[in-house]
Amino acid sequence: MKDTCITLRSNQLTVRLSPLGARIMSIEAPDRSGHRDDIVLSYADVRDALNCDRMLGACVGRVANRIAGGWFTLNGQEFRLARNNGPNHLHGGRRGFDKKIFRILPTDPDLSETDDSSEPACSSGPHRKGAAVTFTTTSPDGEEGYPGTVTLQVTYRLEGSCLRILITGRSDRDTLLNPTVHTYFNLTGHPLLADGTGTDIGGHMLQIRADTWYPVDQNGLTTGALLQTENSPLNFRMPTHLQSALNDDYCSHCGTRGIDHSFRLTEAPADTPAVILSDPVSGRRLRIFTDRPAVHVYTGNYLSGGPRSRQGLPYSNRAGIAFEPQFPPNEIHYAAHPATILRAGETFRTETVYAFDTE
Repeated sequence: MKDTCITLRSNQLTVRLSPLGARIMSIEAPDRSGHRDDIVLSYADVRDALNCDRMLGACVGRVANRIAGGWFTLNGQEFRLARNNGPNHLHGGRRGFDKKIFRILPTDPDLSETDDSSEPACSSGPHRKGAAVTFTTTSPDGEEGYPGTVTLQVTYRLEGSCLRILITGRSDRDTLLNPTVHTYFNLTGHPLLADGTGTDIGGHMLQIRADTWYPVDQNGLTTGALLQTENSPLNFRMPTHLQSALNDDYCSHCGTRGIDHSFRLTEAPADTPAVILSDPVSGRRLRIFTDRPAVHVYTGNYLSGGPRSRQGLPYSNRAGIAFEPQFPPNEIHYAAHPATILRAGETFRTETVYAFDTE
């Protein structure tokens, strides 16, 4: 496998991307003093992602999150999927989009592939101010149990302090499609490592535009039930210290060992962020805008024991937090009209924006 990397640059950000999983390998952003750090989690060598289930920075699918029992019925036919998360199917199975080597389609005429196989993963590559790049792949009929041949494109466009992520897909048969990008953030720029150095995400402040959330069972699976965030341990309607939520008895003793839950977003104008994450120490702030009705939040409860990170050691649990905009999980088993169904010939489209600034 070629160790190919694309670098997008603006005056505010530097973003490095890999065609393996169309993944984000790094985002360098300034703190309030102007000092730049990499604020996402990634591998020392992107090829380690082929044997790792932590999905760092990758596009995941065909269907993000869990599908109960690893099966679903569509048009009266039952389809059996890979069970790669206990009794359930997770993030597209054992060889989902995160394990695919995407082709690169330069959106900018000056952007092209570079083979960096002699360099550390994503250490260099083509770059141009305000550039964009599109990754594309094909998932054949029957892959991981899904019907239909799906063509997927993931476009990253860097515009100043904003990174836009556009995912589109088409299928030649009715199927399910609900991909997302699984980026872990630690806005301190110094994530917690296996030797105890660095910082976990407990000191971050989190706000989510959600009045309801989806409870889960011991396997992290939702049945579609909704609970009010008010007077609950997962009330992030106002900026809240993550550590206070993680210390709550619910997060300490539920099967997920922390936050691994989806939130139903309230309707709001397009310029209203779904999520705001901030680090009071560095002053960095991330606002996430999305057209999806839900966002899954995962506080990296099982990150430890993975491959070496870009910092040289494996990450510890809660070294980063992931936000996964998507249709509500497991909808195919409880919704009257599941939005995850993609009809043959129709186009799936979703856009998420990461907007960075300082306070």
